[in-house]
Amino acid sequence: CVIRGCVPKKILVYGASFRGEFE
Repeated sequence: CVIRGCVPKKILVYGASFRGEFE
């Protein structure tokens, strides 16, 4: 998995998941 392609996507996905869980 390429860091520049995989990490950013994971961060966005995790960020959306955390936001949904917080709300």
